[in-house]
Amino acid sequence: GCAPIHDVNFQGTRLQWVALSVAPGNEAITSCQYLETGYANASGNWGTNGTWTLSYGTLKLSITPGQTEAVPACTDGKQPWAAYKIEVEKVELGEGAEGITGIGTNAFAGLPRLESVVLPSTLQTVSANAFAGCPPADYVTFGGTWAQWAAVTIQPGNEALTRAGYVDAGKTSDSGTWGSGADSGTWSVSDRTLTLSGSGAVPDYSAGKQPWAAVLPEVTKITVENGITALGKNCFRGASAAYQVTLPAGLTAIGASAFAGLQALITRIDYSTDETNYTLGLTQLASQLRRRSLIVIFTDFADTTSAELMLENVGRLLRQHLVLFVLMRDEELEDLERKAPQTPEDVSRAVVAGAMLRERELVVGRLRRMGAQIVEGPAGRIGPALVARYLDLKQRDLL
Repeated sequence: GCAPIHDVNFQGTRLQWVALSVAPGNEAITSCQYLETGYANASGNWGTNGTWTLSYGTLKLSITPGQTEAVPACTDGKQPWAAYKIEVEKVELGEGAEGITGIGTNAFAGLPRLESVVLPSTLQTVSANAFAGCPPADYVTFGGTWAQWAAVTIQPGNEALTRAGYVDAGKTSDSGTWGSGADSGTWSVSDRTLTLSGSGAVPDYSAGKQPWAAVLPEVTKITVENGITALGKNCFRGASAAYQVTLPAGLTAIGASAFAGLQALITRIDYSTDETNYTLGLTQLASQLRRRSLIVIFTDFADTTSAELMLENVGRLLRQHLVLFVLMRDEELEDLERKAPQTPEDVSRAVVAGAMLRERELVVGRLRRMGAQIVEGPAGRIGPALVARYLDLKQRDLL
């Protein structure tokens, strides 16, 4: 008869909690929002030259200095650390792991609480299903550069790495020159930002032959400074991680495939006419979040029925997380409601538009009363408004 308890603190380890026999009728505990337990400690050997330790949820692998070896493949359940899989939150092949060249099949399979992974710069291959059954990691940290990370072969069945929330690698600092004569300048990369300076037109290049080609896979920002008037063919082809480009007012031409990498990413965005499944989407999201998070939801409400399903699931998220809804105003619908009717059809359109807008406002009002944050505005202004609200939440220490 008790309501579900928000926090349960168990003084034993996670392994002991899993082994605990909880009889039916104790949903107040079994359905808790957050479970905190102690940590198990263990250690052992792997392969020919390696050792491993488990401490405070971190499974750390090391290798004898000067040796090279891959973490061997095995049958799931036969890993040296198999008995402690429920305890592992982080897999660390970092300091002391330089020399590990590969990760075999099932080496880290079945880690249900995995949150982050650290990998060495010497890594070359991650075999199929090395991380089978693991959730996508929140963070993956690679000890080498982005160019080295791009060269690592990651075979299928490793969504813990390929669908990770964030991947970080060593940041390359480099510089050089481009062009000649009146059409020339310098380039530099620092903190993953590629900057081109100079005057005139940047020449055409073959893909992979740009002076800055080696650093393109790691570049997230591209800045072209004043004085440059044109960007040649394939100029930034291969900058697949770039999300921000700054161009000068004096730019007059952009050559073919200058931003081919960005265009390739955009083509992966697909659309669907299916209704949003809030229950499945938000339930799956909640199952993957292990700490208080800011959840940003871009959506709209077509009708109150679908909104009711969304509200029910958002209520569960709000118990632990900060939820921010981003809603784009339907200016066309607003115009239909405000427009002076000229025909009976116009009257019908205005009535329907008004009813839809009122239903929308009812849902927004309920979200506010539940504690959700709302950012609403025209499509052209929603980006700056979202950034401003995020900064406000940070300043108010709500995150």
